[in-house]
Formats: sequence, C-alpha cells, structure tokens
Amino acid sequence: MNKILMVSLFLLIACGQQPSNSEKHPETNPEAVPVNTDVIYGADNRVDLYNVTDPALLAVSDSTVALVKSDNLDISVPGTSTITGNIFGQAYNLCSSEPFGDQLSGAFCSGFLINEDTVVTAGHCVATDLDCSTTKFAFGFSIKQKGVMNNSLPSSEVYSCKRIVHSQHPGAGADFAIVQLDRKVTNHIPLSLRSTGIIPIADPVFVIGHPVGLPTKIAGGANVRQNSDPGFFTANIDSYGGNSGSAVFNAKSFEVEGVLVRGEQDFENFNGCTISKKCADAQCRGEDVTKITEILPFLESAPPVILGEEAITAAPLKAIPDNSSKGITSVIDVTSQPQGRRVLVKINVLHPKVGDLVIKLIAPDGTSTLLQNRKSTLKQNITGIYGLDLPAPASLTNLSKIVATGSWTLQIQDRAARNVGKLVEWGILFMP
Repeated sequence: MNKILMVSLFLLIACGQQPSNSEKHPETNPEAVPVNTDVIYGADNRVDLYNVTDPALLAVSDSTVALVKSDNLDISVPGTSTITGNIFGQAYNLCSSEPFGDQLSGAFCSGFLINEDTVVTAGHCVATDLDCSTTKFAFGFSIKQKGVMNNSLPSSEVYSCKRIVHSQHPGAGADFAIVQLDRKVTNHIPLSLRSTGIIPIADPVFVIGHPVGLPTKIAGGANVRQNSDPGFFTANIDSYGGNSGSAVFNAKSFEVEGVLVRGEQDFENFNGCTISKKCADAQCRGEDVTKITEILPFLESAPPVILGEEAITAAPLKAIPDNSSKGITSVIDVTSQPQGRRVLVKINVLHPKVGDLVIKLIAPDGTSTLLQNRKSTLKQNITGIYGLDLPAPASLTNLSKIVATGSWTLQIQDRAARNVGKLVEWGILFMP
C-alpha cells in the first residue's frame, strides 16, 4: 500500500447519468435535509480519522474547519461548544448498505486554514454579511476513536467570522471565499498552497472535508480529469454536499491545489430508501475544483518579499526514518552566492514530536549549521523560516560569507523511537 496516500482506503463516488452542475453543500439549516447533489466514483473510499495512521495526512486534516450555523452550536456549557444536527441515516432515509448512517450531520460546508487568522471556503458557503454573522468555524469535528463522536469541542476551537475578505460565486468558473476569523489560530498549521502553474491531468489528488455535514472524512484514489478552464479543474473526487469549500490536495506534494465547489448528483432512490449515486472513474461530469491560484491575488497577507534568489525543492513527502542516525538528505543546487545577504532556511516538516529531530544545513563549501538539536519550543510540525519566524542559531548568520556556489543540503534525523514524519518542502532564501 502507498502509505502516503493510502489509496486503497480512500473515496470515489459513482454516478450513472449526466445531471446539471450543482453546488457542493446542503441547505444551510441542517434541520432541512433534502436529497442533494454529489457522487462516488469507483469505490467509496471515504475514511474517518481513526482509520488513518499517516502523520502527514493527520497533520493536514488538523487544518480543516467545519462551517456550522450559529443555531446549530450549543454553548450552554461554559467552555464547550457542541455541534448539533441530525443523524445522517435517519435524516436522509439511507439504505442500510450506506456507511456513516449513525453519525451526526451538523456542518453545512467545509473550509481550511491558510494563515494564522484566515480560512478559505466556497463562495456560495459564505457570500454575504449575514452569512458572516451566522457562521462559526470549528476545528476538530472528527472521529479519532472508533465509536466516539467528537461534536463537543472546547470553545477555543470555534471561531467567528470577523469579515469576508473576498467572496465570489459565479455559478461556473472560480467559486471561493476568503474569510478573516475573529482571532488568531495558534494551535493549527496553515496549509501549503500551490503558488504557480497547474496540476497535470491524471495526477492524483485527495480531499479532506465534511461530506453531508459529517465529521471529517479523507477521500483519495482520485485523479485530475480535465484542466483546460482557467478558473477550475475537474477530478473524479468522492464528495457530497457539505464538501463545498474542502481543500483538494496534490497527493504527491500535499500542497493545496484548489477548493471543491460543484459536481455530480449525490444520491438516488433505491427500493424506497436512499443510496449514493455511483459512477465509474471515467464516467459522469466529475467534480469541479476552483484553482487555488485564482485565490492568491486576493490574499492580503503575502509572504515576505525575497530580494535575491529563492530556491525551493518540494521533496515530495520524503519519509524521515524513525530512530535512525542516517536520516534523510535533500539537496538544492544554487547558482548564486549569498554575497553578504542573510541565508534563511524555509522548511515544512510534518512530525508529531519535533523534539525527536536533529536538523542540519550543509553549505556548498561544507560548512555545517545545526538548526535544531532535539530540543524545540514546538510540539509538532515545523513550518516557517529559520532566521525569520523560526529561531535560528547565531552560526546561521556566518553563512552570509559563503562564496561557493553549488549544493545546499538539508539533513534531518529522527533520533527517538515511535514517531515518524515527513519532509514536505524546504528552501534556501537570500535576503538583505
């Protein structure tokens, strides 16, 4: 099995006819549950988080939010916010063969964190000031232990909409909303976004969100089917109403490629009950995904401007071996020199216990700089820039004197047992 994607576990929703395009969300009031649109392609591979062991998948799922109407959030117990709604199977009159029938349907859309106080979702999910004032954004609505419904969350995990930065819902094309939250998110990591280019046809993707308002589901085994439209691409992703606003990830790099917004019909009647519509992988219209590059121009908090050269390699989820002195290395070939500029190191490592790691940077002339030696103020995952927003050793400043060009090497060792992680990407930055 491919551990990175766990393809054999992931979702594909099927269909048989060619209905019209439909938004990927149920009615905003979960008390009303009409038969909605979306579909399963091939085999249904949706999984709960308790079925997932890959730390990289769990890490990116931790940045997913459920959009919940204020009326469906019980705050009567101090310090606790409880998501309410309907039992999925009862509300939809599901056939007994359908999965997740005993779970709570409480969300109406999905979203994901892109910086410390901003989430992205579908434009039709949050379109007006009224939507902003009546929508809550909840982290952690998921099932991490079989049979335990995690719908009572610490109030600190539930955020309000401060303002809509931008929202558009054209019916076709790019559909998305950027929402600023009422406060900073300090315990969830913003996701990495594709910054340029497009994902090739046939490349694998997966989605994380709240289909039919259910607790977080991961669904993979999907591929890009067309990418000719400037605003969106289409893939055979297993998704339902409630997945609107879900992050669609590149299965090779774990970068966000886009936002799920439209697709096939979800359900159909069968002998008096409701079943998921099913399609072969290449059949039906597919699911539309707004390209994340359409969103970037509307973001207000851009990364720092790099004067000089920025060289980044996406080490496609290079696994860090557990309890190994050998570790892994990744190399970037740089054709210029620092020439007195600061050398900074951009890094994105997914690991449940950062204190297990030793991280070194080796310059082209062989100079070695110890960026981290087991101890860390971070508990899990490292995302940022050493020397800018991550603490860096004083020796890093000496690298500005390097005159050699060539290979810069990042070495990562996991020097303790039991926890495993991955290097997603890293880069060398030269700044004045």
